[in-house]
Amino acid sequence: MKDKLRQGETLFAAGRIKEAEKCFLNIIEQDSQSKEALNNLGVISFQGHKIENAIDYFDRSLKLDPFYKDAVLNYAYILKELDLLHEASPYLNKIIKKYPNDKELKQLLNEIEMAQKPKRKIAVLCLPGLESFLGDIVDFLQTRYEVLTCYTNNNRDIEAAAHWADIVWIEWANQMAVHVTNKVPQIKDKKVICRLHGYEVFTDMPTQINWSVVDQLIFVAKHKQQIFNQKFKIQFQPQTILRNGINTNKFTIAENKQNTKQLVLLGHINFRKGLPLLLQFYHELLKHDPEYYLYIRGDFQDHRLEVAALTMINELSLNNKLEFV
Repeated sequence: MKDKLRQGETLFAAGRIKEAEKCFLNIIEQDSQSKEALNNLGVISFQGHKIENAIDYFDRSLKLDPFYKDAVLNYAYILKELDLLHEASPYLNKIIKKYPNDKELKQLLNEIEMAQKPKRKIAVLCLPGLESFLGDIVDFLQTRYEVLTCYTNNNRDIEAAAHWADIVWIEWANQMAVHVTNKVPQIKDKKVICRLHGYEVFTDMPTQINWSVVDQLIFVAKHKQQIFNQKFKIQFQPQTILRNGINTNKFTIAENKQNTKQLVLLGHINFRKGLPLLLQFYHELLKHDPEYYLYIRGDFQDHRLEVAALTMINELSLNNKLEFV
């Protein structure tokens, strides 16, 4: 039977799933006590999205040997996918005594324990219209915490959110942070995180924030942290740099996408976006390939920049090679 098992596992590793399944089923017909074959059939069933069959195979394997680690782990992971990991607790508690140092078993038991504990509550506070950086962060936090988002400038709602939470996340070191750290009495009893993005260091708002109630200050870039510390001389030590990230899975290009040589600039237009430099690069690009065309969608946030950009467009003869939409 061992040779037959090895044969089936070799077929499985080679991606010949149907042949491997047939091999394991043949073993079961000859030896219904083969815990290994039952476990392997459970894996094949799970990969084939036959969840009930998979659970049945793992269950039969574990009835033969409750200490068979492969089956315990596979059974636990399938229950985890179904959000039923707690049902694997009896098997995990039993087998951990045999394998006390096994990291996977410990991790699964820890996840069960954490799931059974009441989740800590975190309130995410942000002024309306400035919450665009929070989507993926909130999604992640919700896997570990009970999360309340409060994107408002309504003082009553802000105070209620702070009162409800164990942890308060203040997005931007701006007017929201000034108000919450000075005017919301509940905040002194909470763990408080403040995330500073960038423009705040060029204002005087950090001097108005009551840093004594803030437990952690997050920067999105090291140079912003350096500017903050050089400019404000605030005696505040718990600082962390967490760079902004992009979930690239949200941006896909269709396989049949044709290169149209149409370019788009999208967003608020201010000096930080480097529009004058972009126009120079675009001017050079057109010398190599005049078929490119640029669309710009966004509002100018500085009238001087708008005048400068329109002047450049005219002087570089780009009028017929771009448009504002």
